[in-house]
Amino acid sequence: MSKFVRSVVIVATVFCGMVAFSSSAVAQLKIGVVNTQTIIAQLPEAKKAESQLQEMSGKVRDTLEIMGKELQEAFEQYQKQQGMMAPDAKTKEEDRINSLNKRRQEYQEEKRQELAKVQEMLLAPIRKRVSEAIEVVAGNEKLTFMMEAGAMLYADKASDYTYKVLDQLNRGTNPASTTTNAKKK
Repeated sequence: MSKFVRSVVIVATVFCGMVAFSSSAVAQLKIGVVNTQTIIAQLPEAKKAESQLQEMSGKVRDTLEIMGKELQEAFEQYQKQQGMMAPDAKTKEEDRINSLNKRRQEYQEEKRQELAKVQEMLLAPIRKRVSEAIEVVAGNEKLTFMMEAGAMLYADKASDYTYKVLDQLNRGTNPASTTTNAKKK
């Protein structure tokens, strides 16, 4: 046999072996999907957190509206009187209006950051619980991967474990004891 033919045979043998190995490895993968937004939206503690956030943001919105009206009124008053104002009075009033606007913007940014911190504080333990429940379900179902449903272009409905995770959360079982029970089965 020529060196070329021998090389082709060796490469083909190695390639076929790799394909056979990767096919069997892929066949052992079991992938599930969950929709964490659906899960979180149905949890009572998430609904309570959302209600608290809505209440806080409503108060901020009301305050911003009052500040906006105050700014609008000051600006309209200035426009009506600017023709009769002395230059230094004009400058003083413009500074006051700019100050009102700046105060409103600073308040808005401060409250936006505050709301983001409160949201993270309220949702972090909920996300942790969901994550733990996902791990339990993945272990019980012997899944290799669990992916977010929103990131998938397509997933068979049989691979959707959203409601099994919700069931796990609603049962409120300890993740360690559930995993142990799954191993006994």
